[in-house]
Amino acid sequence: ISKFESLHEGRAMIQVKTESISKRFDPEQLAMLLVKVKQNAEIYTSKLLNHAVITIPGRLNHSQRQVIKEIGNIAGSKLSE
Repeated sequence: ISKFESLHEGRAMIQVKTESISKRFDPEQLAMLLVKVKQNAEIYTSKLLNHAVITIPGRLNHSQRQVIKEIGNIAGSKLSE
């Protein structure tokens, strides 16, 4: 991933750019990804996961951080600041 942006087209969007493609995701799409990662981790560890850490790069601005928090909330995670 070479670029991360939160875009506002009536709602928050995440744009992910790599060297060959650029794609936009809404928070619900990325939340589904987090849910799937959690499910795979629970299968791998044979344990229920109740807590996770999502790191947010310091270079992100307030609105970008809010989008990440929204994604976590949609995925059912409790995020702290």
